Amino acid sequence: LGSTIGISSLAFICAGAVPFFSYLIGLNGALCLAPTCLVIPAWMGLYMDWELRRTSWKKRGICYLHIFTVIIGLFMTVGGTTTTIQSIIDAYKAGSVGTPFSCQ
Repeated sequence: LGSTIGISSLAFICAGAVPFFSYLIGLNGALCLAPTCLVIPAWMGLYMDWELRRTSWKKRGICYLHIFTVIIGLFMTVGGTTTTIQSIIDAYKAGSVGTPFSCQ
């Protein structure tokens, strides 16, 4: 019970102290989701299947699929990060981001 209250209190303080918390969550998702779900598994699959790519056309196709998935994941990471950073900049320019603990 004590750790739950402590973690909840820490989360409340962090959410109140960072005036653009929702944008921060978006930035975290853009930087972590695509690499974790797409790039790293495809990279590991490519590492495992790279030497077998000459054995059959199926393995070659799987290697190309891994390469395609890595490229798409990197594109999503860069695109999502750029979009989120631009959203943060636009929110500051529009004045929609309040001060810490302002309850806006």
